[in-house]
Order: sequence, then structure tokens, then C-alpha cells
Amino acid sequence: MNKGRRVPLTFFVPLAVLVFAFAGLVGRSHASTPVLQPGRAVAVIVTGETGAASLSLPFAWMKDRPGLIPDTVEICVYDQWGRLLSRSTATGGSVRVQLEARSGSGLFGPYWVSLRPRAAGATTTSASGRLFVDATETALPPDSSWAVDAAVGDVDLDGDLDLVVVHNRVTTTTQPQLLINDGSGRFTDESATRLPDLNLYPTRVKLVDVDLDGDLDLFVANRGSGEKGFKHTLLINDGTGHFTDESDQRLPQENVCAGSVEFGDLNGDGAPDMAAVPLFLRLDSLSVLIFPNDGQGHFPDSLMKRVSIEPRYTSDISIFDLDGDGDQDLVVGCLPVTFITIGNDTTVTNLTGVNAVLVNEGDWQFREETLQRFPSASDDATGSLLPGDVDGDGDLDLFVSNRGFDGREAKDRLWINDGRGVFSDETASRLPPAHRLWTNGGALADFTGDGAPDLFLPTVAPDSGGVARDRLLINDGRGYFEDRSSTDLPDVLDFSVDAAAGDVDGDGDPDLFVANNTPALKDTAKAINRLYLNTGVLSAVEGEGKAETPVSFALRPAYPNPFNGSTRIAFDLPTRTRLLLTVHNLRGQRVRVLRTGVLNAGRHSLRWDGTDDAGRSVPSGVYLVRLRAGEQVAVRKVVLVR
Repeated sequence: MNKGRRVPLTFFVPLAVLVFAFAGLVGRSHASTPVLQPGRAVAVIVTGETGAASLSLPFAWMKDRPGLIPDTVEICVYDQWGRLLSRSTATGGSVRVQLEARSGSGLFGPYWVSLRPRAAGATTTSASGRLFVDATETALPPDSSWAVDAAVGDVDLDGDLDLVVVHNRVTTTTQPQLLINDGSGRFTDESATRLPDLNLYPTRVKLVDVDLDGDLDLFVANRGSGEKGFKHTLLINDGTGHFTDESDQRLPQENVCAGSVEFGDLNGDGAPDMAAVPLFLRLDSLSVLIFPNDGQGHFPDSLMKRVSIEPRYTSDISIFDLDGDGDQDLVVGCLPVTFITIGNDTTVTNLTGVNAVLVNEGDWQFREETLQRFPSASDDATGSLLPGDVDGDGDLDLFVSNRGFDGREAKDRLWINDGRGVFSDETASRLPPAHRLWTNGGALADFTGDGAPDLFLPTVAPDSGGVARDRLLINDGRGYFEDRSSTDLPDVLDFSVDAAAGDVDGDGDPDLFVANNTPALKDTAKAINRLYLNTGVLSAVEGEGKAETPVSFALRPAYPNPFNGSTRIAFDLPTRTRLLLTVHNLRGQRVRVLRTGVLNAGRHSLRWDGTDDAGRSVPSGVYLVRLRAGEQVAVRKVVLVR
């Protein structure tokens, strides 16, 4: 190991600390200490009741890497959401990382130790006529910071959607926040009168009718300072939105420190069962824990099932019917990690980051079929799993949000289902280019009212100060997404860790609650949770704000015409209008819907690539482009030459 100046980097952690990394290898070895380098962090486990340990980590850097100062690097420690905990500069070839385990400190991993390039700060652009407007100041009560998750549902059965928000303040326990909707999308904090007093370290919140009595109960997954963690919490709804803590009577005593928890009917009896993946793990085994519901909202230990899979570091679990056979399967999101265990012996263990597929075979039997069903992506670092039928073919596809680090591209994935539960990676053709952000959770919902699910992705930027603009990807109806973040989201930078979608103002389209945290432990200035209301109106498709408002309706000639690859279709709207833009053959049969919905006044343009609604290439010939805007109709001819 190269010798050089050592700069101590100190932070306090609980009885077991994990700092994990993008490793992508499988196996165990008593190897030499890994080298910190751009694009990879290292995991450290400190063993002992209240002990301390230090480790000299060698590091390497690329002198020609943009943003790095030659011969000087920053060594940073982040928590699991990318929040910066500490930062030091170092020169030479190694840095000493000082770790101390302090019982009862309340801090919890995983923590990332990594090289960090000095990148320029984030920038924003502005636009008018956005799909989402920020209603935070008028619709939400004064914010409580450190939010980590939220759920939307009608808890008081009054016909509108309420909000449950959980917070993580790292060093202190917190109380969930229950926000009651007045029917118009304005919320009042009624936690004090509707919830029992609780002291939690929450990670996830779910609204689910566990006892099948017709109202939504409240489950909170908690995280503690050891392998067992804190007992999870189950609050039972009395039907009016008032909750009683019945955790002891209903939840199992097997309380792993869960990395993720999800509910779904795994045996077809109509009752939601619970599946959990542990955050802490034994390096020689991993079990997905399944807790069957007895039909009355109890999850007894006597019914618990374990599904063993190859050891992985888990980040999320999703329940959905991936193979179309009518029962619910399991998908486990994973992170590739390198563990360094410091104790009597120092060991290095590498774990795969390949997500796992567990196919439901009935009678609580699940078979792992990862290699048969998922494309290989061992270098990814999955944060969350969002299933949905993005291409409209009747089966569930899978959006996989991944985390970028140290300036590397965040390789979010879109895996398309062939109808039999075998997925192909069509990211390159269907998603916008990769970005240098972490994606935390997300929401898959039809934000534009065209019947196709769109994507909202909460993001952070660990390599440029933490805060970032969230991402909005609009589906064209066939599963191809356009990035409309700069034109259709509010012009704000936040440290967003999750989101929940639902029609909170009752106007028929899904709105967004965005849970925000802070990029540094002591910084609360940017921890404002957001409520974005859906206007139902997309901004101008291209060139918004660059031209004056047209004085009359017009469908302009397509260009080029004739065309071979694609042609641009432009049109003018003098007022905000609901429209339908379609392509027909000469027999009058509709070939393709190019755009439907409401658009602002302005000059708009779209491209047609010579395909039909199913994505198939249409033959050469003459086609009619038809635009209906309100009561006005215009038609233009285009000629496709193959």
C-alpha cells in the first residue's frame, strides 16, 4: 500500500455498520483491502458491543477525470439516501477511516465511503405552462423534515385521499404524520388526535386493509441499531381514520431489520400477506421472509415461511404476477456490495447485485428463476422496483431504478415482459439517456390521461451538492419515454427520497406528494416535502416560449415530405385546447395516435416515425394526418417512401 498523508474521517455508528459499494463480484475471500476508486465504494462492518476500529483504505484516481483535482481527492461518507455525513480531502495514496460503534446512538447504516469528484453545481431551466404546479405552501401544513416515505389513501372513508408521512431524523425517534384531506387537496395535520404516541425509526409506510373490514390500516417498517432492529408497527383503523396500535397482537415476533416490506395476496385467499427482505444478512445465507395473513389481519410466527436464495444485499421487494398465471410472484431488488469485516480477522466478501426472481408455484412454494427470466445487469445498484404495463400489451413490465455514484451514470432500466414472464432490457431504445443522479423510489401513474403509465423519479445528486431536479418521463403510449422534467415539473431543486401518486384534489388526474430529506445531517433548509398538483395540461411539445401565441388554428405541412425515416408535424393552437392528432391510411383506418389530451396555446410539433400504434412499420404510401382541436379539424397528406 502506498504511504502518504492520512486524514482522519470520523463518524459514529451503531453496533453493526455497513458501508457498501458497487462491486458486482460473487464469492468470499480473505483478500487484501480493496482500493477506493471512482465509481466504487467499500463496505465496512464493525463488530463488537461498543468497540471502535480504524482502517487505512488505499485509493486511486484518474488524473484525466473531469472534476478531479490532480493528486487531491475528497473522501466522503453518505447514508443510504445519498445524504452527505462527512467529507475530507486527502493526498497521497491512502486515507484512514475511523469507525466507532456506540450503543444507543440511533445512527444506522448503510453508509457509503467513497471518492467524490468536485463537480459543478446543479443548474435549472425555466418554462411556463407545466403539467405539475407546486401547491406546497397553500395545501400542506408546516413541513416536518427528514421524510423518508409516504403513502396515499382514504383513511377516513370520506371519498378523498389522505396522506401518511414517516420521517427519519437519524439520531432521534419520530412520530408518523397523518395529513387529512379537506376534499379539495388541502391537508391538516391530525396526527395528535388520530394516531397513538409512537417512537419509531421508520423506513417504509404502507396503507393496506390487513383485516378485510373495508378500511385502510397502517403498517410502518422500523429500523434499529442491530440485526433484529425495532419491532414493526401495525395500526388498526376503526373505520373513521382513528388508529390503535395492535402490533403485539397481530405481528410476528420474528422482527428482522427489514430492508423492504411489501403486501400482496400470495395464496389467492383474498387477504394481503406480508413479504420482507432483511437489511442485515448473514454472508452465508439469505431468506426472504413470508408472513401469511390468517384472514383476520394476524401474521403469526407459526405460519412464517422462509425462501432461501443466494446471499445478496437487498434494497426492495415487489409483489406482482410477472408470468401471467394468476398468482403473485416476488422480485427482490439488490445491490452489489463488497464487505470488509473488522474483528479478530479481517475478511473481504463480494456479493452479486443481480436482482432475484421468485416464481410462485402455489402452496407457499417459490422457485428462484433469476437466470431464466431476467437480463444480466450485475453492475447495477437497484434502489426500487416499479412494475406496470408500460407498452400496453396486457402484461406487467418492470422499471428498475438504480443509483449512480461518484459521477458514474445511473443505469435505470426498463425491462419489457414478453407475456410469459421473460424480460428483455430495452432501456436503450425506450428511456432517455442515462444520467448522473441517484433515483430514490418513484411513482408509475398515468399523469397525462392517455391511458399509458408515466414515470416520476425522485432524485438526488451526491456528486454536485446533493439537491437535484426530479425527473418526469412521459410515455408516448407504446412504452417509449420522453424526459419532460425541465418543462413540466416545478423549477425547484430538492433532495427527494420517495414519492406517492394519487388524485388528492379530485379532478380526475394523479397528483404527487414528494418526500424530501436533506443532503447533510444538520441541514434542514431543503427538507420541505412537496405537493405537486396535476393541471392536466402538458407544456408545448417542443420549443415552448420561443414563439408568440398563434392567432389562429393551423396544421402546417409536414417536413420532410415525402419522408423515409420520420417527418415533423407542426400545428398552431391559439388557445388551450383538447386535441386529438392521428394518422390514417387512405381507407380511413386509423394507423397511429400521435397525441391526445389538452395542450397550451402555442406552436407545437411532433414527429411520426412511420409506425402504427403497435410499433410496427407501416408500408410505403400516402397517409392522412388529422388534427381535431375542439370543434376544428384539419387534414394534411404525407408520403412515406421505404
